[in-house]
Amino acid sequence: MYPILTSTKNTLFLLIVLSLVFIKCNKEKAVKTIDPAFTGYISAFTSNVISNQSTIKIKLTDPVNDIVPNQKIEENLFDFSPNIEGDVYWIDSQTLEFRPSKKLPQGKLFEANFFLSKLVKVPKKLKTFTFQFQTIKQGLNIEYEGMKPYKNDLKWQMIHGSVLTNDFSEGDDLEKSFTALQNGKELFLNWNHGPDGKIHQFTIDSIHRTEDKAQVVLQWNGKLFGFDKEGERVFEIPPLGEFKVINVSVNQQPEQFVTVYFSDPLKNKQDLEGLIYLQPNSKIKLIREENTVKIYPSNRLKGSVKLLISDGVRNIMNYQLMQPFEKQINFTSVKPAIELIGKGVILPSSNKMVFPFKAVNLNAVNVKIVKVFENNISQFFQINQFDGNREMKRVGRIVYKGEIPLKPDINIDYSN
Repeated sequence: MYPILTSTKNTLFLLIVLSLVFIKCNKEKAVKTIDPAFTGYISAFTSNVISNQSTIKIKLTDPVNDIVPNQKIEENLFDFSPNIEGDVYWIDSQTLEFRPSKKLPQGKLFEANFFLSKLVKVPKKLKTFTFQFQTIKQGLNIEYEGMKPYKNDLKWQMIHGSVLTNDFSEGDDLEKSFTALQNGKELFLNWNHGPDGKIHQFTIDSIHRTEDKAQVVLQWNGKLFGFDKEGERVFEIPPLGEFKVINVSVNQQPEQFVTVYFSDPLKNKQDLEGLIYLQPNSKIKLIREENTVKIYPSNRLKGSVKLLISDGVRNIMNYQLMQPFEKQINFTSVKPAIELIGKGVILPSSNKMVFPFKAVNLNAVNVKIVKVFENNISQFFQINQFDGNREMKRVGRIVYKGEIPLKPDINIDYSN
């Protein structure tokens, strides 16, 4: 997630209220009210929830003369609570950027003081601009991506999976935080880290599969990468000769499919049609890869469906499944939702104003437009921030209220 620059320029604006739009608010933390008089000097600033790698930016309304881009500013212009060490640079003649010397702590609310009077001449009450932002709270999720043998040698296996973190995590810190064990013996973990620092693929190597049932335990302590919790994920290792389904996962978005993980690679030339199916009967496409089968419904499914796998499915040793497998699967349609496209809350005045948004599972939206008059801007900011809507009757009036159908020229599935 990137820093959000909140616009503060306001000669005249429209407040748009859409049904099914929900604004999150943190009732536990008091939100600082910003004096609207600052709009004459500051046009944008970092706010809301930001990544631990983010910088903090201030954009001035008017340019400052004799600025060299990427020039370090020696004067102290910022004060943060909790404290943040770092340096300030000019990005251009209007934009300053505070660059923290290290990653920001996770899940913290910061209050920033920007000493505006050190750059421009302002009234006494506007000497210091105070604003807030918060960093993402770190967390993780483990995704299992199957177990595979080495070159069809079922005695030695490897497990593939991913660690998904809420925010950026250094690869080295993450690797030091995880351990894989089998019977108390530490196994080798191989990692591949995504460029965004939030997707971390792993392979647990050299898993010994014997005649007895076993377990591989993946353990973690997240203190190094900002997740102050310990945990573990247990992977069951079936004994040799036990050919079975070991896991089933359902992918709902953007494409709907089911992945079935078998304990052994499947027989190459076996026709799986009729051996793996959904009930009630649904037309499906099967894609096989080693010991996994992906099931793609031809039409998007909703509700409860039974997955059935016949014991006629065979592994590379030509052994059949130990017993038929069945599992109830819930295909969920996406909940009705609407999301604004873009950042900020102010729209420029124009004869043909475009208000872009994304909608799912909706065939219409209710729109109410409240026009806040230019002379009432200061009154609006007495009890609101830019995205506020309190006591709107005092400062504006409804100029439009109605339902807008979302009807395309062709038939579509509104759940996509």
